[in-house]
Amino acid sequence: MAATKLLPDRSYEYLLPAELGKFHVVNRWKSALQKPIVEQGAIYQDLTGKLTAQFAIMINFSGDHNGLNCYLAHGIPLQSHRTERVQAADSSAIFDVGIMGDQSVIGAAHSTLFIASTECGAQGCRQPPFLANAAPRIVWSPPTNAQRDSADKSQSIPLSITFQSAGGTGDAQDQEQAMLQFRDLVSKFKLVPLRELSVVN
Repeated sequence: MAATKLLPDRSYEYLLPAELGKFHVVNRWKSALQKPIVEQGAIYQDLTGKLTAQFAIMINFSGDHNGLNCYLAHGIPLQSHRTERVQAADSSAIFDVGIMGDQSVIGAAHSTLFIASTECGAQGCRQPPFLANAAPRIVWSPPTNAQRDSADKSQSIPLSITFQSAGGTGDAQDQEQAMLQFRDLVSKFKLVPLRELSVVN
């Protein structure tokens, strides 16, 4: 794959097209996190407005990132947890999927909510590590040159997709239906650009 230089001031909107099948963008954002990390994101909805998906991509991120851990750290209850291999438009990915209890006034007991996370690298998109206890921790990190061999010029690009299907009761049948809708959405999404972006100069 061709090497791409990652720049904190560059727009990566091309990673998130205006339309993905029956879904269309209703909002976009770009957030500068801890320099040089940038989060590029978009919210998609279907024409009925009952299906909503939030895509968040971390650029210039070093290490592992699982969006599910962020939700758990904020106290959102986890109903179930599993791994899913999903076929995208150009390759497949292994997602770490956590089905959450929707605590909103509107959504409680009337929707299915889950977050699916993967990390894309030159070799493919894999399941990121999951912390069952996502409470804040102090972790010793060895020097950068000890973490990564100097000959290895790649890094992972974390992708988190929060998917909500309104209606129903959020029971097991609704969850499986939402998973099918999620698979259909991802089948229109291209992962290779994320894998290419993981190769840096």
